[in-house]
Amino acid sequence: MKKKQFPIIVFGRLVVLALLFIVVSQPANADPLTVGNILVSSGDILFEYTPFGVQVQSIAVPYPPPREPTENVRDIIVDQNGDVQVYNGTFDPFLSTYNPSSEAWLHHTHIGWSTVNNVSYGGIGTYQNFVYVTDMRTFGDDGQDEAKGIIRFNIDTFSSQRFAEAFEFIDLTIGMDGLLYGLLDDEDSINVYDPLSMVLLGTISLETGVRGIAVNEVGEIFGASWDDNIYHFDNDGVIQNSIDSGFYDLVDIDISLDGQLVIGSRFGDVILTDESLGSVSSFSVGSEPTFVAYVSSMAPHIDKLRPRRCEPGERIRIVGYGFGETQGDSLVHIGNRIFDSSSPRIKLWTNTKIKIRIPNYKCEWFKGQDYRRRKVWVTVDGVDSNKKRLKVMKPCVCE
Repeated sequence: MKKKQFPIIVFGRLVVLALLFIVVSQPANADPLTVGNILVSSGDILFEYTPFGVQVQSIAVPYPPPREPTENVRDIIVDQNGDVQVYNGTFDPFLSTYNPSSEAWLHHTHIGWSTVNNVSYGGIGTYQNFVYVTDMRTFGDDGQDEAKGIIRFNIDTFSSQRFAEAFEFIDLTIGMDGLLYGLLDDEDSINVYDPLSMVLLGTISLETGVRGIAVNEVGEIFGASWDDNIYHFDNDGVIQNSIDSGFYDLVDIDISLDGQLVIGSRFGDVILTDESLGSVSSFSVGSEPTFVAYVSSMAPHIDKLRPRRCEPGERIRIVGYGFGETQGDSLVHIGNRIFDSSSPRIKLWTNTKIKIRIPNYKCEWFKGQDYRRRKVWVTVDGVDSNKKRLKVMKPCVCE
């Protein structure tokens, strides 16, 4: 079937959909999303559930043209603005954006974007002001759909760009470590990218194939498999643990900041566990494939410390996002020490980078050890970021 055509403006590799679709809001009883709840897409409906499986609300996901039977709602994510981003379609997908405050939808696309019509394919992730979606080789639009890779949308302008064009991906995620992980169509290879530069950093080979991936703060991978198991892999792809979910054909997985896991299945089941994979619980949303995501807070996030090891009094950079353009009442924590805007140790504060000199720990603080570790985190508007470990080395003068 020939794909529907829409006016497109092309600027080199940047693409903007000239025809912007705006869909009227949902009924007035739609509610704001609650942080910590679970979003589920199933049967072209977006559901919100509590972690105990109690349905909060349901929101129909519109599709700009008349929706063909193949154009299914797939993966979902909540971006830094609190909007829901939806992978909406198969051969003619849209990035559909739902604003919970206005209850309105916007829809954008990219030339040649498509995915193979498999119930588990079609991944989405978000980092800073970008949304990333998988793109696979299909056959339509006079050859345009043979393009493949990952498409990155800027959610400020909705300009878009394709990269990693030599590969086909079935899922992707932004890890809690701030890197982009793309699951290839062989189901057991993962390419790792810098989400800003889009540079390939490496490839991980998993010991067994999976259909969906999530990654924690230290780069460990959790996989949802078609063999019904949930897997925990180390950074090199070696299986550390697994558990039988008790349900057929797992298709998607997401992880929360506190290590909770939610998994979607082919037949409408939502499975809950945590990083230990000690046990599972579940609830059902029907009988159609389920994609899942946590409603995350707009918490600040630390991607990395540079350097990760230093001596007392040296300067480090805290790199991430959501810090705010000025410090104001925000705080930096290094172990049990707290630094506010009056501290001369803070040398730079932007939304994505903080420079600070760590405390001048005395020799006796090391207690005879060569180094000690301190947790580093940021508090913005009363909300704590994730924590990173800093290795403080004993200086030579202490020998």
